Amino acid sequence: MVIYLYKLIIIIFLFIIGCSDDNYQNGHNNIINKNQSNKVCSNDSLINLSIDINSIIPYGATKEDIDKISESSKAPFVINLKNAFNDILKNKKKSKYILDSLTSINEYKNDYLKSKFFILSIEDIDFTNVKLEILFKDRANKVFTCILNQIEGEYILNDFSVNNNYSTNDIKAVLKLYENIFKNDKCSF
Repeated sequence: MVIYLYKLIIIIFLFIIGCSDDNYQNGHNNIINKNQSNKVCSNDSLINLSIDINSIIPYGATKEDIDKISESSKAPFVINLKNAFNDILKNKKKSKYILDSLTSINEYKNDYLKSKFFILSIEDIDFTNVKLEILFKDRANKVFTCILNQIEGEYILNDFSVNNNYSTNDIKAVLKLYENIFKNDKCSF
């Protein structure tokens, strides 16, 4: 029951940020400027609007927003994802937080896993599996998909891969829009 509460908090927060009247109105009046360069628009992009990244107005996160995001650090799947990353950094041969067959994560050990990360989205795959999209704070050039399976009450990292649906400009747009959140250490795990 607790896990669903954490997921609900994060989903509600992301919904509030994405659909708030201020962001919606600013988005129509100020964000989209089709006559400028440095636009977010590509065929494989998640964002299918032509947006001038420099004209994006950062979301003004409130203390309540920050508190809700930082509360998600207590979610069992977030704790176990951090534990999985720590076990890899400690060169543990076997970890109870990582599926034995998952080896692709090791190639990112030195470049990414040392950094804290931000959660961009959380999705229930079913009642026991969670999919997270994360962005590392120190190397914010790729979005990663993490799938954690709940096995015998513990979340185990089952998949860790680069999400190629995010273009470089998509990532720049997200970083610009949520820069006030990304700058706050309480929001990274």
